[in-house]
Amino acid sequence: MKQSLYGFNKKSIQINVSQNNNITRKINVNETDKINEYNLQKTLKKVTFIDKFTSKALTSDENYSFNFKTAKWSLTIIYIVSFIAIPILYSIIKSYAFHNKSNDFLDIFIYYLLPILGLIVSLAIDNQTMIRKGGWAAYTHCIFGFISMIFASIFLISTKLISGKSDDVNSIATMFLIQQLFQLIGSILVITFCKSLRARIIATIKGAKLDLITWITIFLVIGTVLNVLINLIPQFTSTNLLTDNDTSKNQDNLNLLMKTPYGIFSLILGTIFIAPLNEEISYRHGTFTIVRYRWLGYVASLIYFPSMHVMDGGDWNHIVGYLAIGALLPLLFVMTRGNVTYTIGLHAFSNILATATGFIK
Repeated sequence: MKQSLYGFNKKSIQINVSQNNNITRKINVNETDKINEYNLQKTLKKVTFIDKFTSKALTSDENYSFNFKTAKWSLTIIYIVSFIAIPILYSIIKSYAFHNKSNDFLDIFIYYLLPILGLIVSLAIDNQTMIRKGGWAAYTHCIFGFISMIFASIFLISTKLISGKSDDVNSIATMFLIQQLFQLIGSILVITFCKSLRARIIATIKGAKLDLITWITIFLVIGTVLNVLINLIPQFTSTNLLTDNDTSKNQDNLNLLMKTPYGIFSLILGTIFIAPLNEEISYRHGTFTIVRYRWLGYVASLIYFPSMHVMDGGDWNHIVGYLAIGALLPLLFVMTRGNVTYTIGLHAFSNILATATGFIK
């Protein structure tokens, strides 16, 4: 009798334990489902909000999406300090405190050797992000431009194939084309080693032509309106702090190219077909890859891109002419989820309008 009672009690305990486990399991499953459902709804809300202001999703985005948090903070700090902060501060001090007095060694060190050093250190810290993700593109436009300058000065000028004079249109046209072609080599190398960048460009051209045209048109109109408004502000158009010229040194060189057929050819080929590709791969894809967080990347791009056009000449009063496109290009990059194809198109069409306006004037 005791054995049967013991058996009954043991069975009852097993039944109770089993029921308790089932109840606990159901509670845990229900709670987990509620948590997952809440997180899913939260994520969907985020995606829905972002999708209202972003471009069409592409098949390449699934496997080759742009990651705005790729780089380590060390890469970001090195880039901002060596490539943006020190060169810009040096140019401003040189322009306003020393009235653009030339120091060739210091210029070369600050504008070229310091960024090269930053690139070398960054490659040593994180080769994967710099090469496979295309982070080194942030430096290629500057460094390959420096290589072209060395080539031009050592080979072309020393052999007297070009004069190198600042008023010789053919010399300026040749050096401009050589610079663009050397920088194009850098861009091709970036595309070659960065599979995700290559996949996004190809997928966009093949499968998002209408989306591409729509976004470029919208931003082109906005940019045109902004430029008109900027030119209407008196202090931006009439006040010159360092010079009486109405245009920057960079724009003066471009205007000079319009005086000969060879100059016009180099201007159109360089500014419309080559420069947009070089500069966007460098200052959009490269900058946003190496600068952690999208809005920090936006600020870095916004500061450096307009500055780049006036830094060498030191005519900082003309930077306002580059602010509109300088603000819109990184914004379009953010809104297209890191797709440089859109900004290349916008940059090219903006240069077409600028070149056409130059001929009209």
